[in-house]
Order: sequence, then structure tokens, then C-alpha cells
Amino acid sequence: MSDDIYELFVGKERFKKERQFEKELLRIKSRPPKYKDEEHDRLHNHYLILGDNNILRFGFENESELPHELILKCNKAFNDIFKEE
Repeated sequence: MSDDIYELFVGKERFKKERQFEKELLRIKSRPPKYKDEEHDRLHNHYLILGDNNILRFGFENESELPHELILKCNKAFNDIFKEE
């Protein structure tokens, strides 16, 4: 789905927050690759974002071996960006 269509689907505010959140996650340190065809590990290999109407949920896969410190940073970024207004 293109960004323009996705923005129409979820609304301008949520779209803006999701893009801001993605940028914040990219700032968190990289790790060795989880999959051999990748140059380095990526956070999107470990987390899930679930949306149901206007409710977004963010969490990590049970099998994720990310350090607890990184998980806390990601949770903080999500809560800071998507906090209730």
C-alpha cells in the first residue's frame, strides 16, 4: 500500500506518528543480523504493531533476544509518540 493511500486509510495524525516512530526506532543501535541475508539485525525483526480501529498495540515477539535496555527504549519511544492526547 502506498504512503498516500495508507495516510488516507489511517488518517493524517496517525500516519505522521507512525513515521515518527519508525525514525525513532532506526536511531536505536544495530545488532548482528538475525537472518543471514541481512547486513545487520533490524528492530522490525523483533516487534509487532497491531492496529484495531483507533487503538495501536506495540510489543515484542516472545522469542526476541533483544537486550532489555533496547526493549525499554522502544517502548518509551512508542509511548512518547502515541500517548493519549
